[in-house]
Formats: sequence, C-alpha cells, structure tokens
Amino acid sequence: MNSVSHCDTPLLRVAYLDGGPQDGAPVILLHGWPDDATTYARISPVLHEAGFRTFSPWLRGFGPTSFLSKEIMRSGEIAAMAQDVLDFADALGLSRFAVVGHDWGARISYLLASVFPDRIKCCAALSLGWQPGKPATPAPGQAKAFWYQWFM
Repeated sequence: MNSVSHCDTPLLRVAYLDGGPQDGAPVILLHGWPDDATTYARISPVLHEAGFRTFSPWLRGFGPTSFLSKEIMRSGEIAAMAQDVLDFADALGLSRFAVVGHDWGARISYLLASVFPDRIKCCAALSLGWQPGKPATPAPGQAKAFWYQWFM
C-alpha cells in the first residue's frame, strides 16, 4: 500500500491507503472497531497481484480522518458511515466498486450492498453474519463476554 492519501467529502477529510494497478477493479476495504485502515495491509498485496485497486479508508472517528467542520453532527450510526463510504467513492470517481468489510465495516458493507446495489459490484463480510432487524437482547452471559463493547 502507498502512503496515506486524503480526499474531501461533503462532511469529512478522509485519510486512506490505496494501492494496486491504476486501472484495476476498485475494492473499498472497510475496517472494524477498534481497528484501522492498516487492517488489510497483509492481504492488499495479494489483491494488487490479482489486478485489484484497493482503497482502505479510516472510518469517521478513527485515525487521521476528520470532520471538515465543528458544526457537523457526530454520529456513529451505520447509515451515516455507509453514506461516508458513498461520498468517499464519489470523491474518488468510483461509480461502481466491490466492498469488503470486517466487524463494523461488515455492517456498513451489508447496508451498502442491500440499499445501493447499483453501486456495489459485490460484497464480502468478515467476522459478522447477516443480521436483519434489531438484534435480540443478549443473555447475561453473552453480555458479560462483550464487556469491552461498553467502552464504545
């Protein structure tokens, strides 16, 4: 992957890593929590060798990605992050692209693929199965196992 690049969207200055052939099929790689854009550093060279161009952004609230204004409402909702990805793709001139997501990135990927099928060529989700609707309240033992998520 190359050094950190930046592009502006309507709300964010997105920091991202990109690599691969300039004319390669575009793939946006979305990290999870508490990871960052370097999540895909070991797999990206394999994708590049296969002819793909990869873009790995730091999602809102992570690393060097920042809001353009203090007045912009902060939101961690998946819908807001999905819009961020569409805005990012628009800023890069990508009309159609593949998306790969891990953890929170998988939730974003699912939303993009289901709501914007005209933009998403294909979707791969890692470590998170499809979860339609509101998730059930976890059993006490399961809630205890997810103690670290209370810090989010």
